[in-house]
Amino acid sequence: MSRYTHSTTAPSRTYTVVFQIVVVLALVGLWYLLTTTKAVTADQLPPVGSTLSSAKDILTQSNTLHDLAVSIYELISAFIIATVVGIGLGFLLGEYGRHRAGVKRVVEAGLGTALATPKFIFLPVLVLLIGAGYWEKVIYGLSDGIIIMILSASAAAYTVGENERILAKSYKMSKIQFFWKVFVPSALLPVIEALRISMVLVISGVMLAEMYISNAGMGFLIFQAGTQDEVPWLIGAILVVAALAIVLNSAFQIVEKSIGRWRP
Repeated sequence: MSRYTHSTTAPSRTYTVVFQIVVVLALVGLWYLLTTTKAVTADQLPPVGSTLSSAKDILTQSNTLHDLAVSIYELISAFIIATVVGIGLGFLLGEYGRHRAGVKRVVEAGLGTALATPKFIFLPVLVLLIGAGYWEKVIYGLSDGIIIMILSASAAAYTVGENERILAKSYKMSKIQFFWKVFVPSALLPVIEALRISMVLVISGVMLAEMYISNAGMGFLIFQAGTQDEVPWLIGAILVVAALAIVLNSAFQIVEKSIGRWRP
């Protein structure tokens, strides 16, 4: 049975990787074809070489490296807050909802509505309330990510089995002990998956905030390149941000798969 399982799952992963590589090569080939045949102008789509050169400059020049560092610092801050606060509130909501299901449904419905609401419409209000600085970008960046974490942690806490709860009561565990010894091992996989989704949302939020209310960061660099018609720099900066998101997403996928193999 194990040999059969290996023979069916391994090729599917290989096909996935090959498909992704083929898609990327096809897009690059189309890009090259459009620019070399003059189907589009350089103002619309710059050549592949100049765009990659701009991306290289972003990763090597001191001023643009500062923008990248600012964005990474804000991303890390927003992600840590979304993770810690989101998991904590989600755990409390899940435990509370076991006895008051109606309240839990109302709260989750409200969070779902908030998640579906475009956050950029609240940017001016947020600026008026707390200004246009570091914390404003962090708060805006974590807004969607923290909702995902609350909902995922709440669902994970709500599904902890009765046997585990009975065992925790027999050992007279406190809520904190129950959180670390029962909830965390049980919710590890869904929480890791939620972290991966949350990171993508945090990246989007921070980039959008930097575009409109910042004078530093990759979002600001993208916005500035767009307003100055520096198309190679614009697309180069987008590629750098996209590469950062892909690397982080892949890292979480690797952790998720490793935990999945480790868990029975």
